[in-house]
Amino acid sequence: MFGIPGVLLTGNIKNKKVINRIVIAALLGSIILATIIDYLGFLNHSWFVIDTIFPFRIMNMIPLEDPIWALLWVYLILATYESRFKTGNKSLLGKRAKYWFLLNGFAFLALVTTFLINPMLLQTIPYYYLISGTILALIPTILFLKFYPKYISSFLKVASYISLVSFLDEIVALKLNHWTFYGGKFLMLIKIWGVNLPFEELFFFILIGPVFVLCYYEFLDGDTT
Repeated sequence: MFGIPGVLLTGNIKNKKVINRIVIAALLGSIILATIIDYLGFLNHSWFVIDTIFPFRIMNMIPLEDPIWALLWVYLILATYESRFKTGNKSLLGKRAKYWFLLNGFAFLALVTTFLINPMLLQTIPYYYLISGTILALIPTILFLKFYPKYISSFLKVASYISLVSFLDEIVALKLNHWTFYGGKFLMLIKIWGVNLPFEELFFFILIGPVFVLCYYEFLDGDTT
């Protein structure tokens, strides 16, 4: 659902630097930070991926499918944006990209430090999905769009497509037991087509997920005015 459309949209992008930039941004956003968030979600019993085709899991918890899935999801968002709406900077990386490296480094350091001091603390965070989604997605999105409202229209157009694909992917995955939400505290569970979907998943991932990815992307791109 994410990989094939992303490849097809890449054909509409003629500048190779832009393609390389999308790949780098998708790698940074999915392999590092998303894996840390995923790991905490596993520890907190917010969600669990039931099966994997690989013989091992990252840190004995995260299947390799998760970072691959995140990579393809972010790539599709950025490829859709770059092929249809993006204007301005065509360089490989913006000057603000260093802040993304600092954010990833800080997140990794905070995870390791907390784990060494009190590993049980990571397993007892109440409403982990709500807290992490608010801090990492909702607040940065609101702030970015407040200062740069000119992006709202193009971001929402991209999100209208990505959100539909993400919703269908979510329903199929839950129907086929690819992953499940269990044990964690959520604001509410919404029953859709016979599956229980946490409100946080619907809001933070499906609805505003594409928008906050684009907010980070444009900010780090460095040509926001």
